[in-house]
Amino acid sequence: MDPDKLQAQTHIPVVALKYGEKCAFSEDVYKSLQIVVRIIGRIIGKEKRVQEVVDYLKRCEQDLNNRTKNISEDKKPKVYVCGIGFYGILSL
Repeated sequence: MDPDKLQAQTHIPVVALKYGEKCAFSEDVYKSLQIVVRIIGRIIGKEKRVQEVVDYLKRCEQDLNNRTKNISEDKKPKVYVCGIGFYGILSL
């Protein structure tokens, strides 16, 4: 739904974030979460928790890279990551 339309219909402030190319590990995701830190995190008093989520995602990315670094690109299995269609839900 269009954020402006939703705000007009509900009369509640709406903040929309873009996660880029729908990749769980990308700078676009990290930047969007940093926006959450500055805006939503400050509003609800959860800045620290949002930063913890960003740090966790970065650790997961590094772990995955470490586990697959010795596998050539043509030998890496294809995988499906579900839930990306909704861009995920950030639980604070």
